[in-house]
Amino acid sequence: MSRHKWAERAQRNDAFGLVMLNRLDDLKSDAVRESLSLGWYEFTISDKDRADLKVEYECLTSIANDPSAGFLRYHITEYIEAYGKLPPIVAEWPLERIPIAPHCYLVKGFDGSDVIVHHRGYDALPSFDQDKESEHSRRCWSSDFGDSSGDRIPALKWPGVGGIVADPRAYHSSV
Repeated sequence: MSRHKWAERAQRNDAFGLVMLNRLDDLKSDAVRESLSLGWYEFTISDKDRADLKVEYECLTSIANDPSAGFLRYHITEYIEAYGKLPPIVAEWPLERIPIAPHCYLVKGFDGSDVIVHHRGYDALPSFDQDKESEHSRRCWSSDFGDSSGDRIPALKWPGVGGIVADPRAYHSSV
C-alpha cells in the first residue's frame, strides 16, 4: 500500500494490506494467525524509548498534516444531513473522541464538471481553530440546535488547479 502515490497515510505508517474476501477477522486471534501463518510480536516500550522517539511519534500521529484526519467528521456530518440530528448526549460522544479536523482538498484538475482532488491535512489551510470547529459540529449534529451544515454547501467555490479548499461544512474560517 505504501507504494501507491495517493497512499500518503500508508506511506507515513509503512503500512501493508491484507485482502480478506467476504469476512473480517481479527488478525491477532490465534486461529487466524495460524491459518495465515502470521506472526504477531509484542514488545514493551520503555520510558526511555518514549523520550527518545517523541519527535517521531508526534510526526506519525499528527492530525494537522494527516489527509485522512477529517474523514470521520465529514462522514458523521453526511449521516446527520441524510438522517437527522442526534440527541445531544449522542452528539457529544464523537466530539470527545474523533479528530475535529476539516476535510481538505488540493485541486489537481478538472474533468468536465468533476473536480479531481487529493486530500490534504488542515496544515495546508491559512488557519484552523479546533475549539471553534468543535462548537460548529456540536451545533450541526445536536438536536438542541437549529444549525444545518448543508446550508454552507452552495458557498463552496472550487479554486483553480493547485488551490486548497476545505469542505465548508467542516471549516468556518474567518480569513
